[in-house]
Amino acid sequence: MKKISIFLLLGTLSTLSLAAGNLNVRVGGDVKSKIGSLGSYSDGDTEDYGYEIGLEYMKPITERLELGIGLAYQKHAKVSGNKIERSELNGLIESEFSKGYNDFQGYDSIPVYLTGKYTLNNNWLIKPYLKASLGYSFNFGNEDLEYSDDVQHENELTDTDLGGEVFESYKLSTKIKNGLYYSAGLGLEYRSLSLETLYQVNNGKLSVGNKDYDADYEKISLILNYKI
Repeated sequence: MKKISIFLLLGTLSTLSLAAGNLNVRVGGDVKSKIGSLGSYSDGDTEDYGYEIGLEYMKPITERLELGIGLAYQKHAKVSGNKIERSELNGLIESEFSKGYNDFQGYDSIPVYLTGKYTLNNNWLIKPYLKASLGYSFNFGNEDLEYSDDVQHENELTDTDLGGEVFESYKLSTKIKNGLYYSAGLGLEYRSLSLETLYQVNNGKLSVGNKDYDADYEKISLILNYKI
């Protein structure tokens, strides 16, 4: 699959290079994201937001249709680890108990893809269009899983940290595998600027020990596009 995707992309790039086109610079971020459930390690929720930067080369095929090729660097949001937290108050001493897996970086991606854009109306000042892409996601940057069972104490009156205890702590190594990338959405174009709303998916499998987990990263993104 990896070799087929690369040859397909190179062939399309060669075809597009025969005629003039447009180079587009793209920046954006996640509005909402999730990752596949990772068993006891995570329910698939994410923390904070991801972002991306990228380039696309687009060539007009007809009055309304453009085809092209693109790549991006995508910094995905962190994955929420499964953890149980509770607190106890004994006089002025508050104890915070924590047991489970910490938040971790599932992975980041560099997708390389073919893309198509269809303008719905060329006569309007602000032109609406549909967009879809398909390619290959090179995944990397995964972190080890960290498990901890500990307690931290604090004086509530003075906000003084009184230290704590660690009952158990260990790490599990992980490995992320590459997969398909695809997206679909719509946008609005005004002269050299356009704003897109995309549903994007990076396929990936996260190996923990001898077991693989489906770790597809799904997100809704807003992308600002500038045509050079």
